[in-house]
Amino acid sequence: MLLSGWRPLFSGTGDSGGEISGEFLYKWTGEYCTALNKAVDGDYVTGRLPGNVSPNNRSHVLVREANYHPDGDQVFFPTKKEPFVALLALPGDDIKLEDFVAFYFDGSFGFQIHADIWHQPLYPVSDEAVFLGKQGAVHACVVVDTAKEFGKYLLVPLTPPEK
Repeated sequence: MLLSGWRPLFSGTGDSGGEISGEFLYKWTGEYCTALNKAVDGDYVTGRLPGNVSPNNRSHVLVREANYHPDGDQVFFPTKKEPFVALLALPGDDIKLEDFVAFYFDGSFGFQIHADIWHQPLYPVSDEAVFLGKQGAVHACVVVDTAKEFGKYLLVPLTPPEK
């Protein structure tokens, strides 16, 4: 696989072909948000609550990793009309913390992430959420770990933006 930037592929990715689809399951367990991507058999801890945030009143999540797929897009569509948050940043391997933006969705529609867009699995506002997903089967991943690279976590809001 030809990469446009200097970051390497994450180990064990980028070795398939075609297109796949399946459910993407999300669940809050205590202070941790977990995700299971049935399409690629991926199992992730996607974030954790800050120490001052209660699991009963989730207002923010701490995130330390993001990735992009150089080989194709990814589509997410919620199976229920429940709010969720997507953390995204524009392409480029020289990513900075301030490049990331949290987008709040009311759950009435899905969205598509284009190739090379930095993202992390979604953050449901409810305790659990199921999304239908479709993506390239190559599923090559380029990763940034903000805790290792910048010594910081991203603080992502889980509430609607103020108007």
